[in-house]
Amino acid sequence: MLRTLDLGVGYIIKGKKENVLGGLDLNLGRSELCTLIGPNGIGKSTLMRTISGVQKPLTGHVEIDGQDVLALSAVEKSKILSVVFADRPNALNMTVRELANIGRAPYTNWMGMLSARDKFAVENALECTKLSELANRKLYTLSDGQKQRAMIARALAQDTPVMLLDEPTAHLDLPNRIELFELLGKIASDNEKSILVSSHELDLAIQFSDRIWMADHSRAVCEGIPEDLIWRKDIEGLFDNESIVFNYQAGRFEFNRKEKDFSVCVKGDEQTRKWVEHALIRIGVAIVDQPTENGLEIDCQESLIDLKCKNRTFSFDNIEKVLVQIKLLMNNK
Repeated sequence: MLRTLDLGVGYIIKGKKENVLGGLDLNLGRSELCTLIGPNGIGKSTLMRTISGVQKPLTGHVEIDGQDVLALSAVEKSKILSVVFADRPNALNMTVRELANIGRAPYTNWMGMLSARDKFAVENALECTKLSELANRKLYTLSDGQKQRAMIARALAQDTPVMLLDEPTAHLDLPNRIELFELLGKIASDNEKSILVSSHELDLAIQFSDRIWMADHSRAVCEGIPEDLIWRKDIEGLFDNESIVFNYQAGRFEFNRKEKDFSVCVKGDEQTRKWVEHALIRIGVAIVDQPTENGLEIDCQESLIDLKCKNRTFSFDNIEKVLVQIKLLMNNK
C-alpha cells in the first residue's frame, strides 16, 4: 500500500543537504495502524511531511499503490492520501458536519455541491468517529478529544486508502488518548485504511498498533510488529540514556532506580503483590524470592497486607502504611 524506497529526509540549508533520517525502506500494509515513534527532534514530523508530499525528499521516493507521491497532481494526491496535522482547526465557528464536508472537496464540482454519494461518505465518517449526535455542534463548543475526532472525520470523509496523522494525541488526556488509538485501529481494520500515526505514546503504540516504525539516535528507522521490536530488543535504541531502561515484563520504559542495600520477599495475592512490589521498587527496595538475613517478608491478601519482621508481624489495610514501616526499618538498619 505505502512504501518508501531509499528515502532520505531533511533540509537544504545554504545549498547543503542536512540529512535528518536516511536510507529508509519502510512498508505500511492495507488495514494496518502503524505508529511512528522516536525521541523529540529525531525527525518524525519531517518524515511525515515528506511522505505527505508537503516536503521534497533529499533522496529516494514515496509510493502509494505503486504511484510516486511527488509525481501526482494535487487533486490526484488528495484522492489517495489524507492528512491530519498537529495544528488545531482555525475555523472554530463551523459545525462538525461542515468540517467533515471539506473532506469531500476532491470529488465536488467548482461550486462545492455535495452529491448523494458525498453526503453518504460524510455521514459514514461521522458515525465511525462517534460524532453523529454532535454533527450540528460548533467546533468551539467541543472538547479537545471531540475536536480531534472531528478532524479525523474530515480525513475519513475524504475516503483515501492512506491516512496520516501527526501527533493526534498531543492535547488529549489519558482516557482520550486511549480512545483515539482504539478508534484509529478500528477505522483501519473496518474500512481497510492504511493509517500512519506519529506519536510519543509508546505504551499505546505497543498495545494498539499493527506495526511500528521506530526512529532512533542512529538516524535510521526500523520497523516491525510491536512484539518483534521488543523481542529483538530494537526498542532499547529509543533512548540513549543509561538511566532509562525498558521493562520487558511490563512492556514500558522506566527510570533505572538504583536499589538500596535492602530487600524484601513479597508473596500472596497476585494483584495486591504487583502494586506492593511497584511501591517498594519506587523507593529503591530490591524484591527477592526468599527472605534474606533481615527476615522481611510481605504476605499480600485481597484486603490486608502482612509484614513479617523476624519475630513480629504488622498488618496493614493499605500500601502507604506498608511503605511507612519499610522506610522506618530502612532508616534503623
